Amino acid sequence: MLRKWVSIFLTSNQMGMETIINTIPGYRVYEYLLVLSPHEELWNRIMKAKENFAEQYKSDHARWNKPYVTLATFTQYEMKEDRIVNHLKRIAMGYPPFKVELKDFGSFD
Repeated sequence: MLRKWVSIFLTSNQMGMETIINTIPGYRVYEYLLVLSPHEELWNRIMKAKENFAEQYKSDHARWNKPYVTLATFTQYEMKEDRIVNHLKRIAMGYPPFKVELKDFGSFD
């Protein structure tokens, strides 16, 4: 199974492959990750903070991950991708932008 990242766009990433037992022969199954990505200014501020952390604590790993908030993960057949993207776009158009504030947030490995 391949992993895909969804943030209005989809890109494939072959890391973290898992096996799904109940698949239809000949059809690819992907794992999707639906995320909120910060706007450019905030993205740059977060990346600068991560860079400072990496330098201060000698942790190159801090530089690798991009800033985002996970909304959902799911698996689906590749043939349904266009349909999923269209549904997500329609849903997103029905909601105004909203503010997200995080307090005492954590992370995962």
